[in-house]
Amino acid sequence: MSYTLTATGNVLTETREGITMPVDYSFATVNDYVHGMDVHFEELQALCLGMANHIDELVNALKEAADDLREEGLFCCEANARAALAKWK
Repeated sequence: MSYTLTATGNVLTETREGITMPVDYSFATVNDYVHGMDVHFEELQALCLGMANHIDELVNALKEAADDLREEGLFCCEANARAALAKWK
């Protein structure tokens, strides 16, 4: 495993088994990764698939939190929707 660092010393990418990916999906990290000089098309494809999978996981977690609140009879207004988001985090 190896890491690529930014000029400020923050970890930008992690390479495992020959596959290099950003360490997180924050805009700044992904933007730096995508605009890197040595990023190839296949790596961008892998990034898109990884991000799509991450988004699916987040949506499923949010749905589960909302379902839990519905079962408890608490999901009926904006305040309860915010509570669902807080519970999900």
